[in-house]
Amino acid sequence: CLPHQFLPKVCADVKGNHADDCIAVSLIKAVEFDDKGVVLISDMLREQLDMDVSVLMGANLAGEVAKGSFCETTIGYRVRSHGELLKLVFNDPLFRVGMANDVDGVEVCGALKNVVALGAGFCDGLGLGQNSKGAIIRIGLMEIINFAQTHFPGVRDKTFFESCG
Repeated sequence: CLPHQFLPKVCADVKGNHADDCIAVSLIKAVEFDDKGVVLISDMLREQLDMDVSVLMGANLAGEVAKGSFCETTIGYRVRSHGELLKLVFNDPLFRVGMANDVDGVEVCGALKNVVALGAGFCDGLGLGQNSKGAIIRIGLMEIINFAQTHFPGVRDKTFFESCG
């Protein structure tokens, strides 16, 4: 996985040096901002590479995937056949893959749920108790939903309850 700050250079190197029917999948859990507002990494890739881009987001920390711990993820797609191909590539008994026809929703959830996870971890570290941690998680989910629906009005409600959310 590549930090999103390096995308412009890498995309410039890749553009035109791939098969005509190539597709991309982003595992980058971040958003970018420009003078117009929030920019999804998949949109940056789609624009810079001129190809379809799906996303893969979920409960799948690299260290736990590498150890063989059970993980799950959601593939957000625009073209169903691309989502099905990516599911075939990634799905495994220890890496459960779901699909959602909602790239924007899956990507926003994937990026923002980590902020909520940090808040939950801070509650643990500060000894604030399970009630506080539960409140952080609930309020965090509400904020993710509000942010996603404000900036990406087409997101689907059920996406918030996928592994990405």
